[in-house]
Amino acid sequence: MKNDELASKVCDSIVSCYNKLPPKGKPTIRSNGAKEWTVLAGIAAVFEHENRIEPICLATGVKTLPEKTRKYSNGLMVHDLHAEILCLRLLNWFLLEECGKVRDDLSTICVEKLNESEFKIKDGIRFALYISEPPCGDASMEVMVNSLDNKEIWDVEEPPRKQRKLEQDTNNTSAELNILRGRNGLNKVGIVRTKPGRNDSMLSLSKSCSDKLCMKQLIGLTNSITSMIFPQGVYLNYLVIQRGKHNVKASERCFNERFIQKLNEPYLDRVVPLEILTYESDEYENHKSKDVSITSPLSLVYIVPTKTHQVLNNGVKEGGFSKGKPPKRGGQSFICNQELYKKAQSFLKHDCVSYHDIKSKNTERENLKCLGQEILGDWVHTGLDDFILPTNIP
Repeated sequence: MKNDELASKVCDSIVSCYNKLPPKGKPTIRSNGAKEWTVLAGIAAVFEHENRIEPICLATGVKTLPEKTRKYSNGLMVHDLHAEILCLRLLNWFLLEECGKVRDDLSTICVEKLNESEFKIKDGIRFALYISEPPCGDASMEVMVNSLDNKEIWDVEEPPRKQRKLEQDTNNTSAELNILRGRNGLNKVGIVRTKPGRNDSMLSLSKSCSDKLCMKQLIGLTNSITSMIFPQGVYLNYLVIQRGKHNVKASERCFNERFIQKLNEPYLDRVVPLEILTYESDEYENHKSKDVSITSPLSLVYIVPTKTHQVLNNGVKEGGFSKGKPPKRGGQSFICNQELYKKAQSFLKHDCVSYHDIKSKNTERENLKCLGQEILGDWVHTGLDDFILPTNIP
């Protein structure tokens, strides 16, 4: 299958699934007549030897929770609600679902047994991530700059007042907060940026999607929990973007020049470079445009094979939000850290007490993360979102 054909098929498979979903959670027209927009992303499995594509999951979203929510989240809130990052969470949930089917001797789409306690992705399967907009951060700086009517307000390097206040709130030093937020400092490229992009949004320390996807080339798509049962790793092979929104120079800089080219052996042997595929157009109805500038506050998440569907608002199930507190009882999403751990629990062997403990003891993944962060530079860590593991809750 040629690259253009593959890109179009991946795009069509995701957008078609999205268009068939009910309107709940999708962008709407507000009472004043203003139209909302959002980013759509989706992951598809590409079966290389069968000329077949299977959509796995999709999500919408452009929001990020403020850094302060980590103080009380207790693993029950999803902090990064950008569509492509939500898709990574959904994929991890789906992989665990597949592991359960393997254990029960049921047929699976992607996963097979490696040994009695570990799993792998079936041979000949690759993963492609479709995004309706280029990932925020370094891979889309040129595209974003060209779209701005007023570039001067963003061409600054001084941290905004809210960022300076965060320094006091989190007891970080100025050096530790040596970061550029979203669109600030338009003349700077090849560096780590944080979300959200707007100056009037509450500050987070969540890294841009460009930075996170760049790191995934080395550490893979599995999280700190699922990586323990997928020792061979699970990697993203293709990033699918609309041709008119793709800047070749920016992608090469973001994913290769500032990262892969700086890796030494033996890490070059395990890194999986992203291949950027482009398509001409799609039938997604909620793109941003000149007359559609209001972002939807909601995120829609959907796992295609299991038909698992949920709408998120402020990092929890719609209706489950409680201001300044963890979500209402039962208000957490099925892809929050606590729920992902519960789903993986029966596959894990460890003596850890807390979520932070289990992450810290996953030494191979932590070492890879540290290496990647050191190469990218100025990687300011978010606050802990820790919780006692369910087996240790009285």
